[in-house]
Amino acid sequence: MRSRFIQDAILSILQDGKLHKMKDLCDELNICRMTCVRHINDLSLYYNIQTFVGGSKAGVRLLDKKIDITYLQDNDLQLIVEQLGRLQSPNPNISKFIRNLNRFLKGEKNGL
Repeated sequence: MRSRFIQDAILSILQDGKLHKMKDLCDELNICRMTCVRHINDLSLYYNIQTFVGGSKAGVRLLDKKIDITYLQDNDLQLIVEQLGRLQSPNPNISKFIRNLNRFLKGEKNGL
C-alpha cells in the first residue's frame, strides 16, 4: 500500500475523534507498528494528533480543533516561541508546538 493511501486510511479512521489503540490501527490497515508510528508522526506535522503512551489510556486520536493564530503578528509569535523556549524541560507536546510555530514563522503556513 502506498504511503499516501496509508495516511488517508489513518486519517479516515481517526476522523471520529475517539481514542484508537495502535494495535487496532495496525490490524485494520494490515501494516506493522513502526509503519503506523512513522505515518502518524508525519501526519502530526499537519494535523492535531494526540498520542498517549502506556496503560489503558494508550492510543492515538485526532483533535478537531486547531490553534487560530491569524490575529497574531509575527513579533507576537516570536515572543511566544522565545518564552516557551525558556522552559527548563518542556514536555514533548510543548516542544512540538514550538517547532510548529517556528515553521509557521519561516513561511510554512500549514504547520499549525
